[in-house]
Amino acid sequence: MSDKIRLKVHGMNCMDCAAAVEVVLKEKKGISKVRVDYKTHRADLEYDSGIIDLKEIIGEIRKIGFDASQ
Repeated sequence: MSDKIRLKVHGMNCMDCAAAVEVVLKEKKGISKVRVDYKTHRADLEYDSGIIDLKEIIGEIRKIGFDASQ
């Protein structure tokens, strides 16, 4: 089952920040699509909630120094 979500990512201020978030999330099992835009501070994701949940996704973003919310 594929879920879609848009997160607000806090602390990004450049393209490299957005790229870092994308790389980390794309490596996670269960996440099929990721698009991060530093200008809007948004991350659009498609993921399988049976494999990874929202709390884990936000936790991965926090591990690299940013925060996220719905």
